[in-house]
Amino acid sequence: MGHDDISLADMYRWKVSAYAPCSSTCTSGISTSYAMCVRYDGVEVDETYCDALMRPEPTHEFCTGRDCQPRWETSRWSECSRTCGEGYQYRTVRCWKMLAPGFDSSVYDDLCESAGLARPMERKACKNKACGPQWELSEWSECSARCGSQGTMKREVRCSVEAPLCDESQKPSSEKVCTGPPCDRRWTASDWGPCSGSCGEGRMSRFIACRNLEGKVISNSQCDPATKPLAVHPCGDKNCPAHWVEQEWDQCDASCGRGMKTRVILCAGLENGVYKEYPEKRCEASQKPEEQAACFRRPCSTWFTTSWSQQDMWCWCATP
Repeated sequence: MGHDDISLADMYRWKVSAYAPCSSTCTSGISTSYAMCVRYDGVEVDETYCDALMRPEPTHEFCTGRDCQPRWETSRWSECSRTCGEGYQYRTVRCWKMLAPGFDSSVYDDLCESAGLARPMERKACKNKACGPQWELSEWSECSARCGSQGTMKREVRCSVEAPLCDESQKPSSEKVCTGPPCDRRWTASDWGPCSGSCGEGRMSRFIACRNLEGKVISNSQCDPATKPLAVHPCGDKNCPAHWVEQEWDQCDASCGRGMKTRVILCAGLENGVYKEYPEKRCEASQKPEEQAACFRRPCSTWFTTSWSQQDMWCWCATP
């Protein structure tokens, strides 16, 4: 059939394309199809050749991208630790990961480290004008108060040289009153993951986070530990007798150096598919997993002095 034998209506038509790549590179996204104008022989042409009123509506489908990669997030640098001479600035470095659509959370640093991500600096040197003896200050600790109550914040205050050389009347306060955060914190939980094995060994896990009213993830210490949902659930069979079920480890209790981390160990099982906790005597005591373990955070920094000479010598050293 020749070109002259084809009507204008048959010459050009709308063709629905395949779905475009997923809109999200990780977690869930949307893939969209679109219409393109083609000639009778299948060659794509300008859209003006096709009837705009006959153009098909685009269609959308949910799609799943690859697993989201973890990333390092940093806070702003603090003020210099000394108002004159050499000091240090600090910032908080945490590992974050998109765990599910709309569920971006801080995770253990091991995730970023195992992904080969270089950890950003947490400390850098700063320098101001030269100075004599002065009071040096650490950063304020977190407020000790729970929501809606008062507590204290503490910091270390020390003389840059021998204590008698600093003016005691000018010594800054090492403690101040603070108010706890508003009582708008709540625990949120992701969906349960798949079962990892058979009854007695199988576990389902989910991610638990403490959030404020705006949905921002905040420190777990700001939510009531007594109401924290289970992060690990037994599975493997509809009826599973009492056995030890270990929850996830809490964060290390030390801000630097060596410390301890703890976790909750429950005697639990399933009855007709329903989770049930039992008295500890129902589980074998000799098989109970450890509730505490040693942990290590970044090295602690400590000032110390050498013997007196013509010039005071100082060293900033790291101790475990």
